[in-house]
Amino acid sequence: MNTYKRMDGPILIAGCGYVGSRLALELLASGANVLGLRRQVQLLPAGVVPVPADLASPGTLPEVPSLLGLVYSPSAGARTRDAYRRAYVDGVDRLADALGDRASGLARAIYVSSTAVYGDAEGLVDETTPAVASNETSAEILVGEARFLDRF
Repeated sequence: MNTYKRMDGPILIAGCGYVGSRLALELLASGANVLGLRRQVQLLPAGVVPVPADLASPGTLPEVPSLLGLVYSPSAGARTRDAYRRAYVDGVDRLADALGDRASGLARAIYVSSTAVYGDAEGLVDETTPAVASNETSAEILVGEARFLDRF
């Protein structure tokens, strides 16, 4: 993981909740400079630079600095189609807009998805498993994946 040294620029974990915080700790241990975007920044692990914002709320994203990498790992906050759309789809657009031209200069951009996009795969999911949403929230996650690929 020596690609992520401090001199190379920070890594933003957008949606630095449970999964993002675990990743942040690993990245910090490797010497990376980690920014954590979340609604409740007081819950970020020590050493993570807080970026208070809500991906689902327009106007809450601050100016984002130049970044080495991006990990997009949002939480919908509720199990409704609208909440998933705001976090997984609209949030991608808001973050890409906040980054502007810098979005294309990222060394890596990762979208953390869900096995829910594979419907009932009978317990076996690999790179050949087709993504077929089984409900409206997993459908929004799939739309978000496509949007992320378009924008980053």
